Amino acid sequence: ITPKLLGAEGRAPLKYPAIRSPGQREGYKGVFQDQLAEYTELLGEVRAARRGRGGPEGPGGQWPQHVTSRTVGPSVAPSGRQDWAFLEKQQRCEYLKKKLTHIKARIQDYDRDTRDSTGRF
Repeated sequence: ITPKLLGAEGRAPLKYPAIRSPGQREGYKGVFQDQLAEYTELLGEVRAARRGRGGPEGPGGQWPQHVTSRTVGPSVAPSGRQDWAFLEKQQRCEYLKKKLTHIKARIQDYDRDTRDSTGRF
């Protein structure tokens, strides 16, 4: 079974249902691995773009926790035009991070419940 994410991109993902079988866990694991590869690549592009623009100052070139794409708005390219492609990548990156965090939690919950039900510690 391939889980489907319900909800529009840019909003927090709606919950994947709880994992009930080893096969379903493997499906979630596959989705996680695919999305992690996309997230890692996209994060590298976003960070490179920030560095190229003299992006946020601070460790790792990241915006402070309270600053999001909604508060910063679209970046401005050297030509003075708004760089909507960068904003879209940044929002996709934020969305994927939320989705990956949620899927990982579901897998960990299943693993913990399975371990607890078999009596292993």
